Amino acid sequence: MISYQYEAVDRSGKRMKGAIQAPNLSAAEAKLDAQRLTPLYVVEGGSELTVENLSQQQFSFYKRTKASPDEIIDILRSLAVMIKSGVNLIESLDTISQHATSEPAKQIAAQLRQSILDGQSIDLAMRNVPDAFPDVVCEMLAVADEGGNLAKSIYGAIHFMEQQQKTKTSIKSALVYPAVLMGVSVVTLLLFMIVILPTFGKTFEGLNVKLPAITQILLTTGEFLKSNITSLIFGLVMLTIGAKYALRLPKVKAFVNTATYRIPMFGKVLQELALARSVQTFGSLLETNIPVMMAIQFAGRVAGYHPLTQAYSAVESRVENGDTIADSMAKTKAFPAMTVQLVSVGEKSGQLAPLLITAGEQSQESAERKMKAVLSLLEPMFILVMGAIVGALVLSILMPLFSLNQSIK
Repeated sequence: MISYQYEAVDRSGKRMKGAIQAPNLSAAEAKLDAQRLTPLYVVEGGSELTVENLSQQQFSFYKRTKASPDEIIDILRSLAVMIKSGVNLIESLDTISQHATSEPAKQIAAQLRQSILDGQSIDLAMRNVPDAFPDVVCEMLAVADEGGNLAKSIYGAIHFMEQQQKTKTSIKSALVYPAVLMGVSVVTLLLFMIVILPTFGKTFEGLNVKLPAITQILLTTGEFLKSNITSLIFGLVMLTIGAKYALRLPKVKAFVNTATYRIPMFGKVLQELALARSVQTFGSLLETNIPVMMAIQFAGRVAGYHPLTQAYSAVESRVENGDTIADSMAKTKAFPAMTVQLVSVGEKSGQLAPLLITAGEQSQESAERKMKAVLSLLEPMFILVMGAIVGALVLSILMPLFSLNQSIK
C-alpha cells in the first residue's frame, strides 16, 4: 500500500488536508470520492517501509521539522503586512503556507489556517503548534483577537521576538571564540596523549631512557583513555541523558538555575539579561492592552531568575493592595534605580509601556557591554592556558630527549 497526501474540499466547501493509504493513485481518488470529498490534489507521500525504500526513509529522518525563531518571525511579519493591507486571516495564512521559503514554515501556516477554520482563536491555534510561538506572543494576540487590533499586536510580538533573538545571538557570538579555543585545546591534548606520545614512549622505552614524571603521567592517562574509550563514551552518553531527565525535576532545576546565576563574573551579566527580558516583556504586553496584573505575572514567569520572579510576585501583591508599580518595584530592591525612575515617569505620563520597553533595552545593552568586557578579560587567560598545555606537551618529549643526550655523553 502507498501513502498519498491530499488536499480536498467537502460538500460545504471546507478545505482539508490529510493522508490516505491506497494501492495506486486511482484507488486513492476513489476513496476520497467515497468520503464525499473533491480532491484538489493527490500526491504520493511515501510508502511502507521495505528494503527497497529503506534509504529514502533514513534520509527523511534527518529532515528538519522544527521552524527556527527567524522563520517564526517571518511568518508573523508576513501575516501582519497582509492583515494591515486588508487581507483576511484565513487568506493570509493560506498565502504563507503556499509561498513560505521552508517546509516547517509552510506546515505551521497550514496548521494555523486549519485550526482557525475549525473555530479556534489565533492564540489557541498558535499554542497548539509545538515549540513554535512563545506564550507571551500568544497572550499578546489573544487580547488583540478580542479587541480587533491584530496587526498592531503582531508587530509588537515581532519586536519582542526580535529583541529576544538579538540577545541570544549576541551571547552566542561572544562565546564562539572562547569555545573554539577550549575545543582546540582539548582536542590537541587528547590527540597528543592517545596518538603521538605513545609512539615516542615506545622509542624511549627501547632506548632505556628514564621518563620524567610529566611524560609518565601523560602516557598513563593516554593509555587509560585509549583502553577505556568505549566505556567512557557510554558513560558520557548516560551522564548526559541522566542530566537531561534530572533537570526536569523542580528541585534540581531550581538548584542549577541558582548556581548558574552565581557563576563568578558571568552571574551578574546573566541577572541583568534576565531583568532586561522581563521588563521588555512587561512593556510589550502592556502595549498590546493586556491587563497590568497579567502582564506582571508573565514578566515574572519569563525572567528565568528565581529571585527576580519572587520580586515580581511581591510587586503583584503590592499593586493589588493599591501601591504604584514604581513604589512596589523600589521596595523589592531587585530593580535598578533607573528602571524604577522610568516606570514612575511612565505611570505619571501615561507612557508606561514604551518606557518599560526603553528600560529593558537599556538593561540589555548594558548587559551586552559587560559580557564583552568579561570575555575580553578571559581571552588572554584562555591563551595562557593553551600556551601552558602546549608547553607541557613539548616538555613531555624534550625532557626525555635531554636525558637521552646526557646518557650518550
